[in-house]
Amino acid sequence: MSGKRYYGSDAPRSTGPHPDPLDELYEARAEAREKLELQKPKPMTEVEALKIENGSLQRRVAKQRDEIKRLSAEVISLSRRWLMDDAAGMIWWNALDKAQRKHWMEVAGNTGRAVDAWRAFCSQASVKGEADQ
Repeated sequence: MSGKRYYGSDAPRSTGPHPDPLDELYEARAEAREKLELQKPKPMTEVEALKIENGSLQRRVAKQRDEIKRLSAEVISLSRRWLMDDAAGMIWWNALDKAQRKHWMEVAGNTGRAVDAWRAFCSQASVKGEADQ
């Protein structure tokens, strides 16, 4: 017998001068198992695991960075709209006569703030616009 390792039923059955025909099969199976064992992936080291985790974290951070950039652009856009909206509100308020200011202030709940009257006007205008459509 050679110095090969055999597993269970893979061991050659004959030891005499006339080999068993299955011995070749057993040897082939043993060689195949040894090759498979050599092909098994080696256990991952802690450093390799940390590299993979680091790569995963870097991808997540990149996604979050992109989301923050997108949201920042959206906030800037909304801020500009609100600033333009406030400017439009001031122009609207300054164009009203005393009776119109009184009316819109009452609609806004008599808060004494022109911005509340402007918002009441805008909400009514949007309701009217939705009803017209």
